[in-house]
Amino acid sequence: MKKISTPLAILLSAVLVNTISLFAQPIPELLYYKFDGTGTSVPNLASTPPPGTATATVMGGITQGSTGQCGGALIGSGITSTTDYLNTSYATNLTGSSWTISMWTSNITPSATLFYIFGDGTASSFRCFTNGVAGANNWILRGALTDVYVNGGATVAPHITTFVHDTSTGDIKGYLDGVLVSTVVQAGPTIAGAGPFKVMGYNSNVG
Repeated sequence: MKKISTPLAILLSAVLVNTISLFAQPIPELLYYKFDGTGTSVPNLASTPPPGTATATVMGGITQGSTGQCGGALIGSGITSTTDYLNTSYATNLTGSSWTISMWTSNITPSATLFYIFGDGTASSFRCFTNGVAGANNWILRGALTDVYVNGGATVAPHITTFVHDTSTGDIKGYLDGVLVSTVVQAGPTIAGAGPFKVMGYNSNVG
């Protein structure tokens, strides 16, 4: 099962991993960032990172700091992700496999602006955001798949939101703070592109 883990933040920590367990989980395989450092270089602590992804780069006004769920946090700027985002250098490829994306978020307010937490416009517009069609205080996972909502996850109070795609059951499950809140049938979504997979952003939208 493919796993990418990325503690990130608004204050936000994001993770793609192979389990929804919040404790004693295995080291993610693809991407795993703790944001415990300073500056613009962030080591990828994954067990088998894809070529070229050993280090991610903090772009624009995004910063590391504060306290997240699993270490530090990536702090958003509220500026377009044309310039402000975490560049993972990952050419997204989740097609044909099981995968999990889990993120800790905090300090997210309702707004007329859509806030994007991660995405890759080259991978069939794979992305996650709040506000707009998602509704205030909610996350929605979109792209070449049926929309998956996790309501109540995008709030000022901290939450852990987890999306789990399981090829054996043919669905994506959404969890809020470890509790299953949605199950959506998915017939093998195609999620692959040239990258980069952005954290705290998507295309030129606000992160």
